[in-house]
Amino acid sequence: MIDLEQKIKKIRRKREELGLTQKDLSSKSSVSQSFIAKLESGKLEPSYSKLKKVEDLLKKMTDEGPKAEDLMNSPVQSVKKDDEVKKAVRIMKENDFSQLPVMDDGRSVGCIRERDVMLASGKSDSGDVGKLKVEEIMGPGFPEVNSDISTRTVKELLNERKAVLVKEGGKIVGMVDSADYLKG
Repeated sequence: MIDLEQKIKKIRRKREELGLTQKDLSSKSSVSQSFIAKLESGKLEPSYSKLKKVEDLLKKMTDEGPKAEDLMNSPVQSVKKDDEVKKAVRIMKENDFSQLPVMDDGRSVGCIRERDVMLASGKSDSGDVGKLKVEEIMGPGFPEVNSDISTRTVKELLNERKAVLVKEGGKIVGMVDSADYLKG
């Protein structure tokens, strides 16, 4: 039988692989956020029923069926944080995208959306937003999931965010947005 410490490590790893915060896991599993925090920090000897609720939810979210890799677009079109905004706009126009991830050394550090560009142009004195650096107007990054995560989990994340980045071996290999989900 797997010991408690290993179970707790597995729960945290699965939660992180699914791109869930402790708050997300708490609300989805109907246990308190403080329970999740104390569980993961080792400051709690959990009851069997609460631990089982969390484990069952995580198992359900990673069960068989279509996976994120079945829906993803690859390779991922992206920009760097020190690129000029006009490069991001050009890539979005050429590919009919409304958003792009912002990458730094293979890691997601944010995203830039059409809306960010429009808001920045309304605030710009010169009106030439294209010369700004992407990092000046970018928003927070997209959630990241492993390629073998169920499309059901991807759908749940897309209800809250505009896109999901897909990882394989720790490397970003694809992206899924709501249009991709609807096609799949």
